[in-house]
Amino acid sequence: MKEGKPVQTLHFLFMGDSRIRQQFFNFVRLIPDFDKISQPTIIPNAYHAEIEITSQILGLKLSFRWQPLINDNVIKTMRRWADSYETERPHLIFLSMAVHHMLPYAAVEHCNDFELYQDKLMELGPVLGQLANVSQIIWLSQYPSVDFYGNINSSNTAVFSEKIHLYNKAVHRILGNYPSIRIWDSSNLLAVEYSRSCVIIRRDVRFGPFSFKAHIGYANAYVTCKDYIHTGYSALSQATQLLLNDICNEHQVFYAL
Repeated sequence: MKEGKPVQTLHFLFMGDSRIRQQFFNFVRLIPDFDKISQPTIIPNAYHAEIEITSQILGLKLSFRWQPLINDNVIKTMRRWADSYETERPHLIFLSMAVHHMLPYAAVEHCNDFELYQDKLMELGPVLGQLANVSQIIWLSQYPSVDFYGNINSSNTAVFSEKIHLYNKAVHRILGNYPSIRIWDSSNLLAVEYSRSCVIIRRDVRFGPFSFKAHIGYANAYVTCKDYIHTGYSALSQATQLLLNDICNEHQVFYAL
């Protein structure tokens, strides 16, 4: 048996805020525990640094980079990867950055400024368009939130579904000019249904004839309903499967028998 070339490890990179970190962790679930090598070994839930997971069996490397804002560093990194001589670029790059641009306590130059967000997208667009010639670029649309509004100091008054939709429309309008960039929003309806279910649970607990105890089995499927900004696992796991199927189907080769 002749020795062939070593199988190239596929590198999938997730870059963004805690929402895309959620999506990254759901991809990590697909890797068998006995074949999983993690750096760092123990990953805190709210980890604002780089993560790398590798699987020799799957020939796969999954990376996460904490990058909640579209800034000069993001644009510089994408431009470097687009360079024709770059050999360490990821094969598939998942991006999603919006929520931190909505927050009043974000970096001063990006603080709750929709016009600036659009400007940064316009600056990033042509760089991503160039990078998409050598790597696959998938921009994940931001999922709607669970809109339980708090007091005036609550972040839920700064981040809510209608506002998220406005930012998603800006992404479609600006990055949509580059056909090589895929904008993926096929799982938004799953997040909408998750949010609706959280509202139903809350309504039943507070006002309905059914007690929370009676609904505990149903409620456990939506364990993060109190976290308005992060979509619950019940919906996110299905979203990950849809995204994975979409990626695999695009590259599936059919042979005539």
